[in-house]
Amino acid sequence: MRWGRILLLVGLLAPRLGAADPAEPLTLEQALQEARRANAALPVARFQAEQADAAVREAQGLRLPSLAFDGDVHGGTPRRYASFDARTQLVAQVPVFDRRLGANVNQSLAAADAARAGFRRAELDLDRDVRGRFAECLEAEREIAFRQAGQRRLETYLSIIGARRASGQGLASDRSKTQVRLGEGEAAIADAERRFDEARLELNDLMGRPLDGPLALVPPAPPSALPAPLAAEPWLLTPEVIEADAGAAEAGAELEKVRADRWPTVSLLANAGGQPVLGNSDVALLNNGEGWGAEFVLLFNLPLWDAGVYRSRVAQADLAQRAAKQNVTATQRGVRLEWQRAAARLRNLLHEVEVRLHTIETARDSYLQAESLYRGGAGTALDVLEAYDAWTNSNQAHADAELRYRLAEADLLRWGTQ
Repeated sequence: MRWGRILLLVGLLAPRLGAADPAEPLTLEQALQEARRANAALPVARFQAEQADAAVREAQGLRLPSLAFDGDVHGGTPRRYASFDARTQLVAQVPVFDRRLGANVNQSLAAADAARAGFRRAELDLDRDVRGRFAECLEAEREIAFRQAGQRRLETYLSIIGARRASGQGLASDRSKTQVRLGEGEAAIADAERRFDEARLELNDLMGRPLDGPLALVPPAPPSALPAPLAAEPWLLTPEVIEADAGAAEAGAELEKVRADRWPTVSLLANAGGQPVLGNSDVALLNNGEGWGAEFVLLFNLPLWDAGVYRSRVAQADLAQRAAKQNVTATQRGVRLEWQRAAARLRNLLHEVEVRLHTIETARDSYLQAESLYRGGAGTALDVLEAYDAWTNSNQAHADAELRYRLAEADLLRWGTQ
């Protein structure tokens, strides 16, 4: 009993033992691994794949001999109606010729390939979701950081206005305009915090963590180069294409199985055992023999006529196979489109991120210059606030561009990974 409790405790603690400490900064790779390990929905696809593998073993086993113990006891009254006898036999059955069994194996193998591809598809979808929520968290954190830095700069500028007003200059309009900018910045920070919380909740859920748990993320390296594709045509190895190919193979096996209905089936049935008669039962015997012995039966079946049912089933299976083959072509084109769209978007966004990063530095220098001129009495509040807006907008545009880059990168990996 004590060992059973220990094993139960270990089983309950195992997922937590493999999980990262929520207080430790989390890298993207760690988030991906943790989601693979603890996501709640991913095991469903894995169970379906394991179920399909078990169906393959079942289909293969049906082609092999089977052995069973069989028996029964009969009784009734009056004696001329039913005898008191029993039967106990060891029964062996061997399929000699049945094309449907081979087709059934092929169909189960194709279904297993499709199920494994479905599990891989679920893994890649999970990876893309984790990458997306991770990037959204970082984008919101970055916006919060640069807007808070901007608020501090604007508060410094507001103190400059206060100092000039104290010297007798009438700058009420400059002060009110700056306060409006401060209010807008505060609202923007609140909105960024909302988006961070939403992305954090979703990312925690994907990783199997408590939804409201803390989350500290390590930003990946800034975009500098495009990821190299794994192959010249990586979309041909994606789970969607493999799943479509398996669906076509499964439909072909179904057509083969339907056509096998026109072929004869032969099986051998053999038994050995005893059929004793209990008491005086010479009036009526239900069993076809008495005593101990053995027998074999060769079963043979050849379909002759079914009023067009066979032709209709063949036509349906043939159309299903043609549809499955066309689905392969459509799936390949769809996956190729998604991959090439992500690749084109990634190339453009990489250049945009680089340009906007340089713009941030220029906009910051422009704001500092405008603030310095205002401090010296040579500039206007309009110049300062316009420079501040340009600096803030350039930071926001760069953060948005990098987020889109990360999302496009996730799409490229999703549609170009086998």
